[in-house]
Amino acid sequence: MKNRIFLTACLFMAALSARGQSDTISSSDKKKIRYTNSFLAGALLGKKGNGSYTSITTIHGIRYNRLAVGLGTGYEGYTDWRVLPILGSVSYDFVRIKQNSFFVQVNGGYSIAYHTAEREDYQEYERGKGKTFSGLIGYRIKANKFSIYISSGYKFQRIKYSYSPIYWWDSSGELDPPKTTVQRDMERFIVQIGFGLN
Repeated sequence: MKNRIFLTACLFMAALSARGQSDTISSSDKKKIRYTNSFLAGALLGKKGNGSYTSITTIHGIRYNRLAVGLGTGYEGYTDWRVLPILGSVSYDFVRIKQNSFFVQVNGGYSIAYHTAEREDYQEYERGKGKTFSGLIGYRIKANKFSIYISSGYKFQRIKYSYSPIYWWDSSGELDPPKTTVQRDMERFIVQIGFGLN
């Protein structure tokens, strides 16, 4: 249910972005600060046995000439976890071809993670959390008022979580179930495509 609400919110934000109007940028005002955003969807590709899962990211911020900075959120799937990241983003256009650009982007932040099954193998999982990082290279194509983004790169996600046995019996009735804390690092190749205002 939480995942459906979050996905609906992301689609609503994308719809609002689509309704917004971009300014016409002339050569005389390219250096002015302006609003920029992107809405990207794609896949997290892991090594054999780790599978491929969905990645959705939306970033909103400002652009000054070739440099863009912003804040974003998203939704990501891993083998046993569903993750909601909050991140900061820095992007730089290193090559421009007419109105199109090759860019590099670095995203970093913090994530909240939910185990796919709150109870599994007689264990009860608590909500996880941890840092996230991605480095991307991409190509942005100007299409009328909007831009189309194609990007790929490296994704790192750390999750620290605890779990305890579901069935626990203590003869004194005073001891809580023992908890085990685990730190798990996940690395993926990420591929995304999307659109936005630039």
